Amino acid sequence: MNFLQQKRVLIGIVIVLLIFNMTMGITILIHVNDEKSNQEQSQDTDFLKSELSLNNEQVQGLGRIRSQFRATSEPVALRIRETRQQLVDEMSKNQPDTLRIKMLSEEMGKIQGDLTYKIATQYLDIRQLCSPDQALKLNASYHYLFGLDDQSHQSGKGYRYRWGQRKKSE
Repeated sequence: MNFLQQKRVLIGIVIVLLIFNMTMGITILIHVNDEKSNQEQSQDTDFLKSELSLNNEQVQGLGRIRSQFRATSEPVALRIRETRQQLVDEMSKNQPDTLRIKMLSEEMGKIQGDLTYKIATQYLDIRQLCSPDQALKLNASYHYLFGLDDQSHQSGKGYRYRWGQRKKSE
């Protein structure tokens, strides 16, 4: 073989190996990203699965409900971020338009209400999968998620004037 043919063969082998390595790298990246998303979704369902002692059929239904919720709630969350950005932009102007701020605030409330409704319907869908005992545990977890389980904020004024009352009695 002459020198040019050897060089062409080696270049061809290098190109084939380069293509092989690139496709292998892309395949690995795709699988790693897919595993991460599956792992995140399984962590979401694993919490409720362990907390509520769900069976496999219920876990599958929960995964379906969660994916439907994600599909409908992501556009709403995006609208909330966009409206919040518009509100901040308006407030940061030298001469902010208070009517526009009021309109954006009202729109934000409506969007938040829509998201809260979606969360409530997701809860109802999950509750339909559960037995009565599981539904009670689910209700307790949603109390916690909505911040209704923490009673420490309700003491409010109970401790506010304690020092003043002690000084008066002394």
